[in-house]
Amino acid sequence: MKWRDNMISVHEKGIVGNCPYCKSSDTDYIFWENGNERGSLNIWCNSCNERIHVDCGNIPQNRKRMKLDEALVTKHEKSA
Repeated sequence: MKWRDNMISVHEKGIVGNCPYCKSSDTDYIFWENGNERGSLNIWCNSCNERIHVDCGNIPQNRKRMKLDEALVTKHEKSA
């Protein structure tokens, strides 16, 4: 799995690191919180658009996150 080191880095330090495909440092992540500090992780590269989605269970403290229901409301409000 090419994104393995990046997933570990996000969990341990909150830093994505370079894209494993194009080596760009223009990467980012977000945890989607489903409730009770549990959810999934998205990591992506803004340069080559490669990405990964992982169901990860517990979300580490002090990491970027968005509650899934908030994201759906925000998307709906923008399209209205």
